[in-house]
Amino acid sequence: MPGYFFMPKEKECPKCGTKHTKRGAFCSQSCGNSRQFTEEDKKNRSKKLKAYHQTPEGLATQEKSRQQMVNFNKTGEMVADGVNVDDFAVDIPEFKDYGDYFDGWSKAEKW
Repeated sequence: MPGYFFMPKEKECPKCGTKHTKRGAFCSQSCGNSRQFTEEDKKNRSKKLKAYHQTPEGLATQEKSRQQMVNFNKTGEMVADGVNVDDFAVDIPEFKDYGDYFDGWSKAEKW
C-alpha cells in the first residue's frame, strides 16, 4: 500500500527486557551475541566444520592460516602470504623550489 507507513510492532528483548521496535528478537547486537547454544547445536557446527576442513578449499584455508602464523612467529609482524608490505614501499621525491618550473608565470592573465 504505497503512501502508508506502518510502525513496527513493539517487542521485548529476551535478554534485558528492553522494549524495542527493531528487526529481530534482540534490542542490540550485544544482547543478540549472548545467545546460549545447546549441545546439539555445537555438535552440528563441529560436524560441518570438520567436513569443510576435508574439502580442498578447507585444506587450502588451513595451510594459508598456518603459513601466516609461522611468519608471524618468525618476524613478529602480521604479513600477508609471506610478503612484507615494506618491500613495496617507494620513496616519493620532494620538490622544494617550484621557481624552476614556473619562471615568468606570476599571474594568470599572462598565460
